[in-house]
Order: sequence, then C-alpha cells, then structure tokens
Amino acid sequence: MIELEKLVTKTDRITARARRKNALRLHLGEPDFPVPSYVKEEIIGFFKESIEKGYTRYTDPRGIRELREVLSEKLHRKNKIDAGPSQIVVTAGGTAALSLIFRLIAANDYVAIPDPAWFAYPSIIRVAEAKIVRIPENSYNYETLSKITEELRKKEGKLKAIVVNSPSNPTGYVYSREELREIIDFAEDYSVFVISDEVYEDYPLTREPISVASINSEKVFSVYSMSKTYGLTGLRIGYLVAPNKELARKITIMQLHTYVCPTSMAQYIALRCIEEKIEEKLLPIWLKEIKTNISLTRKRLSEENIEWKEPMGGIYAWIGLPSIDSWIFARELLEKKLVSVAVGEDFGPRWKSYIRILLAVSNEKYSEGFSRILEFYKEIKEEH
Repeated sequence: MIELEKLVTKTDRITARARRKNALRLHLGEPDFPVPSYVKEEIIGFFKESIEKGYTRYTDPRGIRELREVLSEKLHRKNKIDAGPSQIVVTAGGTAALSLIFRLIAANDYVAIPDPAWFAYPSIIRVAEAKIVRIPENSYNYETLSKITEELRKKEGKLKAIVVNSPSNPTGYVYSREELREIIDFAEDYSVFVISDEVYEDYPLTREPISVASINSEKVFSVYSMSKTYGLTGLRIGYLVAPNKELARKITIMQLHTYVCPTSMAQYIALRCIEEKIEEKLLPIWLKEIKTNISLTRKRLSEENIEWKEPMGGIYAWIGLPSIDSWIFARELLEKKLVSVAVGEDFGPRWKSYIRILLAVSNEKYSEGFSRILEFYKEIKEEH
C-alpha cells in the first residue's frame, strides 16, 4: 500500500501557503508571463471552433488523428525523430505520459533518475509501484550506469529504465550528443529503456538540446508537453512517442482504462496552436526576458560572492546558499518577505542548501523577488 502522505513534497506545502498569502510566486513550475491579448483572442477563437466542429465527445484514446499527424511532422522537422501517428499517444499533460510509461515498463523494478531531479519523479514512480535509484546528473555515463545495474542485480533488483531530462529541471543542464550516445549504448547493451523528458525543449540558452531518439529510437520513450512551450499548463495536453507501435498500443489501452482520453476541446486547441505557430509569437519574447533575469542573477550573486552554475536551458535558476536549510528558509522567506521558492531537498536529499527559482517571469517581478531573497539571506547570515 502506497503511503500517500509521503508523496506530498515540501514545495507542495509552499505552493498552498503562497496561494493564501498572495506572494511573489517564484516556486512555480510553469512560465508566468502575461499572454498578449491578441494571442488570447486566437486561443478563444480556437475554443469556439472546437465547439462548432463538435469536439465535445470522447476521442480516439490515442488522441485525435489530425493532432497526431501534425505532431509526427513536428517530430520529424524539429526533433529529427521519424515516428508516425501510430507511435504517438496524446496524454493529459506530460505527467500523465510519464505515469503511463512507468506503469507499463517498470512496476516492481528500478528506474534511474538524475540527482538532482524534478521532485515529482519519485512520487510518479512510486505510484507506478516502481523504485528509484538516484545517479548524479554529471555521472550519467556508461561506467556509472553499468556499475549501478550490477549492484542492483546483486540485491536481486533490476534496472528497467533511465530518465533523461534535458534541459533539466532544476539545474538547466543540457546533455551533449556524446553523453546521450553513451546512455543509448548502455541501454542497448543492458536492455534498459530510456525515458527522455523533453518538456523544456523550447528553452535553449547556451546549448541546443538534442532529442535522444534522434540518435537511436529503439529503446527510447520521448515525452513532450504543450504546457511549457505555450504557457498553457491548464490545457493539460502532452504526448509521448513510443519506441514502436506495439508499446504505443499498450499505453493506449492503459490510458483508455484510466481516463479514456484527453479532453477533446483541449486537443483541438493544441492542434490549432501548432498549426498557427503560436509559439513563434511567444517564445522569442519569453527567452529574452529569461536571459535578462539570468544576467541579473549573475550580477547579484557575484556581488555576494555566491558561486552559481548558469543553466544551459530551461526556465529555472538552481542556487546554493551556503549554510541554509532550504525548508526552513523557504517557509520563513514566505512568511517574512512574501516570496515563494521551491525547496532544494525535494529534488534530492543532498540538496538541503539549494533553492529553485523560476526565471520565466517578467523582469520587474523577478528583480523584486530576487532582491527580497538576497535581503533575507543576508539577514540570516548576520544573525549567525
């Protein structure tokens, strides 16, 4: 029996408190930019079209055919992945895609996740009745993975899958082609699946992300989401690409008997957003603001003599503040300065002195929030 209370993270608790306090919410895991009014009008138009065209009923549990066709074209053009519509399953967000994959391939076995890792991975994996093993993000290589596999075998455990998150949440790390090649070689030699979480693919900063399946797709599940690219987290549309049609068929059966299909209207809106290239009206503006926020972070941390590794991609700053306890820090920061941050230890037990801050907010909001964070940190240091 899963102990559900243990699935609740400290950042989940910060989220609930931040809502009540009307705080500057820099703990969020989503772009927090205002959507231009002309884009809102287009999306409202797509919603009206969906009703007029009858997208009010159950759809094919794989997702509507037209959407899977445009996704197939996008994967070929952008990700260099050759996958037909029959290998694609549209899901209720990227989280649902991950959950279905873990349930299908990893129940009772182990899944490797990077350390640090998005705090939802352990919970999703445990709900799927699988177990986790953490591997330092910078040690995701053939030697380390094979060593971990052999150690698990000695304990009668089996590694079934490796999660690759590039660009990463929280660090913003982007794996090189050479690193991904090693991971693929390991997966082939040890018959292990790779689950490539690419939801931040449209936020390259200093290194362009590479899709794992573009190197070799035989053992790779790829996961994507409309949430981050379009800032439409409430739409709840993601999709996965299975290594082959048979695995896609099995996941479709699981989805059918979990929630039937993603919302039909949301699928249609996703289709129209892709067709009309809405991302081209949003991402250049958002990336510019993120880079400005990174510059501010670099300058302010340098003034405080705090070391920081800048993200290669993604939408977060992952910052170590020496001597803090991230849970106590996050609680008191919210109470005293009305700013919320994600709690470092949620991303792995080794990260108690780290916080994750959302970069994908307006420059004005970020500057104010970051100033309050550093102000509070200095107050703590002076007290000690």
